Amino acid sequence: MCPIVLDTNNLVRAVLSASGARRKLLMLLAYGGAVERMSRVREEERAAEEQKLTVAGVEHALTDAEAAVARIAELLPVGIPDGWWALGSPPLLGEYHRKLHELREKLARPPLTEALVEAAHLAVVGSCGYITRDFDLDDVPTYTEGRDRDDDIVIHTAMLGRATVLVSDDKRHLSLDPDGTTEYASDDGHVVHAMTFEHFVRAHLDADLSEIDGSAFQQLFAAGGF
Repeated sequence: MCPIVLDTNNLVRAVLSASGARRKLLMLLAYGGAVERMSRVREEERAAEEQKLTVAGVEHALTDAEAAVARIAELLPVGIPDGWWALGSPPLLGEYHRKLHELREKLARPPLTEALVEAAHLAVVGSCGYITRDFDLDDVPTYTEGRDRDDDIVIHTAMLGRATVLVSDDKRHLSLDPDGTTEYASDDGHVVHAMTFEHFVRAHLDADLSEIDGSAFQQLFAAGGF
């Protein structure tokens, strides 16, 4: 399973542009995220059984996780890969939320209401396969060497969640090589490969986004997530 971090601009464009390739990727990531959450609950259940423990709510959580996988699978082509899933963090999800409200009238056609933006944000949170612990910006290393402090949050999210891929079209501060990858390393040796959306789709994504109906994501956030 491969966690991936989308920078704010790619995520916001995915939510606000129903027909774009980024929205189609978001649908694929929502499916992978549901599969990842289901796998985590199953692992928790197996561990409890091995230790002969009873963990409250595991059966209910597994039922919900399996239902989410089935619900999203119905909106996607048969055989779509489930290996890629979105990784988030409280600071990054907060930035998504702020930007969605800021740009909902500029980018969405027709503009999204505030209620739909709130529902869309809940769906984005719900589509994450995993959300890292919270962290303070003052504790984040300067991965970009001072180019953009906000981008350090994106990279740090990837580091905390052990993601290896970060998708960003910010060629000035983050994805410095538009036709390849820009590597960032943590103190413990974990490496994150930042790349543009086009490079990720061309070189790493084992799926045909044209087969995905991006407008189906509306069905997920119309109900306020999963």
